[in-house]
Parts: sequence; C-alpha cells; structure tokens
Amino acid sequence: MRREQLIEAAARLFAERGVAETPVSEIVSSAGVAQGTFYLYFPSKTDVVNAVVERLSQRIVTRVVAYAEEPGVGAIPKLLRIRDALLSAVADDRDLLAFFHRAGNEAYHDRVSRDTVRGIVPALEEVIEQGCAEGVFRISHSDDAARFLAALMDVTDPFDVFAQPERLEHHLEALTEFALRGLGCSQTTLEETLSNHTARK
Repeated sequence: MRREQLIEAAARLFAERGVAETPVSEIVSSAGVAQGTFYLYFPSKTDVVNAVVERLSQRIVTRVVAYAEEPGVGAIPKLLRIRDALLSAVADDRDLLAFFHRAGNEAYHDRVSRDTVRGIVPALEEVIEQGCAEGVFRISHSDDAARFLAALMDVTDPFDVFAQPERLEHHLEALTEFALRGLGCSQTTLEETLSNHTARK
C-alpha cells in the first residue's frame, strides 16, 4: 500500500515537474509518508523512476492481454479493441507519457516502449493465431507478425494524433487497413471491417 502511494505520488510529480526537479522529500510529502519509509521500498530515486516506468508499461500490457483473452470474441474485433485500448491508455496517462515523450527523456520513453512491446507480443500472437484458425487471417509466421504489429503500434505517435483530433478517425482507419492487409485479410473482410468502423463514428 505504501509502495503504491509512493509510486502514484512520484508519477504525478514527474508528470508535473520532471524527474530531475522532483526531490525525494517532495515525493514522500505528497504521498503522506515519512522520508525513511521511502527507503524501505526504494534504495534511490532511480528505483522509484523505474517503478513508475514499469507500472505504466504493465497497465498497458494488462489491458491488451485482457482483450486478447476475452472469450467469445472474434480475432478482428479483438484487434480493434486492442488498438483502442492502446489509445485509451495514452489518454489515461497522458501527462506522464507526455513527460517521457519530451526531448531529453528518450531513455524513459524507450524503456516504456520496449517493455510494452515485449509484453503485448504474446497476446497479439495469440489473436493472430486465432484469426488464422477462423480463416480471417492468412499468414505463415504468427510470431513475427505479432512483432511487426506491435512495432507498428509503437511507431504511431499518439500525441501527434491527439494534437489534431480531426485526424483521429482517418488515422485509425489507415492503421486498421494497413494491419489487416498485412495479416492477409480478404478484400471483402477488409471492406466489411472498415465499413463497420465508419458506421460507428
């Protein structure tokens, strides 16, 4: 409980001020614990930074895995939900992700991206294999396809998209079309999926 309080306080302060500008004394003050308590859980400020990064990545991975394992849902709807879950995760932790996204914070950003991609690849592979079994995907190497798909999602700059809301639907449609074509969807399935996406706008 205390550990989570400290991580939550650190995440909030890092998003507001940055890591270098946030001393341990302010983290413990914000968390409402004694400074000695901090060192029971974290030997240094670097360790709490690492914990913030790990928690952020794990939140994203947990959402993706939940959608991938949802029973009674087809592979394509699962992929669309995963896509939306990744965007939602950005919206929910936008301030902290924006901090990690700034120039000079590349190491933090890269670690969040690396840990997230590594965590979601097995879930994506499972969904791709399901799609192949359903006959909606036609691809020979689901493991490599999952890595490519995770990388595709990772290179998308969500802050650029959110900065231009009018581009969001166009961006999602383009991303969906590119991914489904790469997974070997038939033209008919692709058109039906995109048509359903447009109908929900």
